[in-house]
Amino acid sequence: MPPPFAIHSVPETSKFDQFDSGRITFALRVTYKSDRKFLNRFLIHIALFVSILCPAGLSAQGGASPFDLIPRLNQQADSVSIAISSNPFDIVPPIASSNASNSAPGFSVTKKDTEQSARDRLNILRRFQFAAVLVMLVWMTLLFIIFRVFIVKVWDAFLNENILNQLMRERSPGSSLAMLLFYLYFVYNAGLFLFLSLSEFDQHIHDSNLIGLLLVAGGIGLYLLIKHFEWSALSTILPAQKELSTFSFTHMVFNIVIGLLLVPVILFVAYAPESIKIYAIYTGIAVFGLVYLYLSLRGLLLSGRFLAQNKIHFLLYLCAAEIAPVLLVIKLIQNIAQTA
Repeated sequence: MPPPFAIHSVPETSKFDQFDSGRITFALRVTYKSDRKFLNRFLIHIALFVSILCPAGLSAQGGASPFDLIPRLNQQADSVSIAISSNPFDIVPPIASSNASNSAPGFSVTKKDTEQSARDRLNILRRFQFAAVLVMLVWMTLLFIIFRVFIVKVWDAFLNENILNQLMRERSPGSSLAMLLFYLYFVYNAGLFLFLSLSEFDQHIHDSNLIGLLLVAGGIGLYLLIKHFEWSALSTILPAQKELSTFSFTHMVFNIVIGLLLVPVILFVAYAPESIKIYAIYTGIAVFGLVYLYLSLRGLLLSGRFLAQNKIHFLLYLCAAEIAPVLLVIKLIQNIAQTA
């Protein structure tokens, strides 16, 4: 067993080993010094680079950049300036915005865009106009398909008084139904023509186009109903029952012809260029005037024997049976339009 405190001998290093260790130490020292110089030189270069970039960056932020957002409108400062005070109990008056409207508290008044609202009303009118004209054309097509023979008879009665008297004598339930449908068609077409004519002159009976058309057509129908009721009542009072009944039937035939003649006029008023619409309206008025002038001549021929003997009664008839219903219906339509 070896002693606990044995002294071991250290092997001696040779000259070659001492030379290798010294060379390594020298190499490490040289490497450390070169690395330190390189590091110092690198840090100096970075500091110089940063010192050059910082002033350039600051000056670039102060100048114009292609990526800056430039407002299109000039910013206008509010005319009311607020004085900044250090006292927290100062009362600062509210700022009146430049866009705020002068309205009472609790109410906001907004300015409507007149041009936009007018364009919207025109678009609504065009759509309603298309629907109304479509109803007119469909109605006419059905009448021509179902009562084609009756249309020929009505046109011949319009031109010849003898054929009119024959058509009146040969009335049947079927012809009475056809007469009623064509008469309602005239009321609709006359109301549509008047409604479109008023719209072209920027005259609206009601804000709603449908209600306006119904008021116009209803007024025309009410006027005709009053007229036929008067003729029926007068035929029981005056000794001219045959003449009054003939004139009432003649009035229906002539109105049916007017309703058919108004179809192309309404199409021109609705869809013709603006420069032609006014002429179409005048043409429609001329159709009414010429046909009713022809109707008046036929009526004078019927009442020839009464006109020579009773001139005063004829004037009373014109005032009570012709002029008064027109004024009554106009006043009634005005009252309904104001209350609607």
